Amino acid sequence: MVLPFITAGLGIAQAVGGFAQGQSQAAAANRNAIEQYKHQLKIVQKQNTDQNQIYATKLGQYDFGMKAADRAAARAYGAEQYNQSQRIKKATSSSMALNRAIAKSGGAAVVSGRSGRSVDRLDANIEGDFVRNQATLAANLLAADEASSMNMLGMQDRLTSERNRLYSQVAIAPTQPILPQAPMMRSGPNPLGMMLNIGSSIVGAVGQAQNMEAPDPGDLPLTNNTTWNQVATEANSFFGANS
Repeated sequence: MVLPFITAGLGIAQAVGGFAQGQSQAAAANRNAIEQYKHQLKIVQKQNTDQNQIYATKLGQYDFGMKAADRAAARAYGAEQYNQSQRIKKATSSSMALNRAIAKSGGAAVVSGRSGRSVDRLDANIEGDFVRNQATLAANLLAADEASSMNMLGMQDRLTSERNRLYSQVAIAPTQPILPQAPMMRSGPNPLGMMLNIGSSIVGAVGQAQNMEAPDPGDLPLTNNTTWNQVATEANSFFGANS
């Protein structure tokens, strides 16, 4: 009678132990998943911080570079304008010197007492030289002005190119990182399953105990009716013959 209850106790212990082991394994797996998630989150946050710091440094360099490019362009513009003014000043001085030379030549002719056709030819030659020199001077000034304009355009192009180069280094700002997915927690074994296993062990022990009980002789079933009928007939015959 003791064996069924020992079996039931072992079954119950096994059910409880299995449940506790499953819970312990699930808790350990959950702790490991949480630690891995925290570690991955720290890595992502560190990378994002580093990227933001690098971008902030680039922004500072961009601002410094833009100001330096503007200063360089302003100096170049000023130098070109100064050179152009010097060219105009030189041309003006040359024109004045030419005018003085022409006036001097005409005055010398008058002082010498020459007249008539020779003086007319001299005046025509002086006038022609003056016109040619003025035309040459105007052409030189026009060419210098065009060259200065081209130089200014070239400076503007170089400034634009430098601005674009500097901007290309900060054009794309760091984006928000994709955070790792939070882990899914394991729930462990269901307590209902443990209770079912315990109940099954108890029911099995009760059934086994009932099967091991000794049967009551008075309750034995008549498994062979023909044999019992034959015994009764013979007994009646025997007692009837002796009466």
